Amino acid sequence: MSLSELLRGTLCKKFPCGTGDSPLKMKMCSEYDYYSLSKIDKDPDDLFEKTRSFFEEVQEMMGSENLSQARKTAYEEHSIAIMAAIIFGSNMIEKTGSSENITQKLCKDIFTGVPVASEIPLTHPDCLAMLTHILRQDLPPTHKSINRSRIEVTQHAAAWTYLVTSLLSGPLTETHLLTAHLILCADLPLNDHTPYAGLCRLVGVYAGLNPFPPPASIPSLIRTLVYDYNAAIDLAKTAGFLDPFALAAEFGHRFVNIHPFIDGNGRVCRLLMNAILFCYAGIVVPLGETEEGRDAYLGVAIRASEGESVREEGGKKAWAELSSLLILEACGRFETLRERLRTVA
Repeated sequence: MSLSELLRGTLCKKFPCGTGDSPLKMKMCSEYDYYSLSKIDKDPDDLFEKTRSFFEEVQEMMGSENLSQARKTAYEEHSIAIMAAIIFGSNMIEKTGSSENITQKLCKDIFTGVPVASEIPLTHPDCLAMLTHILRQDLPPTHKSINRSRIEVTQHAAAWTYLVTSLLSGPLTETHLLTAHLILCADLPLNDHTPYAGLCRLVGVYAGLNPFPPPASIPSLIRTLVYDYNAAIDLAKTAGFLDPFALAAEFGHRFVNIHPFIDGNGRVCRLLMNAILFCYAGIVVPLGETEEGRDAYLGVAIRASEGESVREEGGKKAWAELSSLLILEACGRFETLRERLRTVA
């Protein structure tokens, strides 16, 4: 089943789609950083209330017994475009992938089930745009680079389709995370050709001077992360509410600070965060679409990793600033979705 078919067949009947038979209400938790948003005259409490209002209005429109085909189509088209945007932004953060237009085109094909070739000849009409993007990234302007940039988009889109479909189908598993990474990186060899796609790293890695967990501890840390995530979802379903933005920030932060893979950790982290948001808020949040957005996200991620090593018991959560960034972005995305749905009957 393509992602488009999943949207058409499931999400328009139950919004958001990950909440089961009893839709979960949004309730804000305390895991936000107020200082970071005060610098731009924003407040997490206000943003959350505004976002919740948008969410409830969208939920009402999508939950109508007489939901029109026009509104279903509008939701599907909006979702496909915004999902392509998360692929573009995430790739730009890592200086991979292709231009925004090419990314949108390739992702739309993949999400709607249109076959996409992994390689294209130099005579292909997309080559010039891809070559221009490659030159802007200071990469070698070769046919090999063109095809690699294409694969970096198509496999990223396929990994997203796999992971979000998996989370919609049931509990998160270790296999889901490893398989998403395998799909993402399968045909993207490292310079030394070390096998790494879908495999936990066997070497130590560092963020600056701070080491990530040693290889021997990775399997148990991933198991704990998966267990804690599923427990959090079970608890939310029992309580009848959750904070999807803080939830996504926590588990994205925890995953990337395990840093289980040699490469691709950031992209899988952002896929995981957005899969959580999509399941429990019905929306995704592209990060890194602009240079300003990339700088903001990377600054948050670096400070979160640094905060992880110095955080005191009972203090601010290391992912609190990431929660604030997600609610800020989600508020705008929800408003756009609401306006899009309002324009169709």
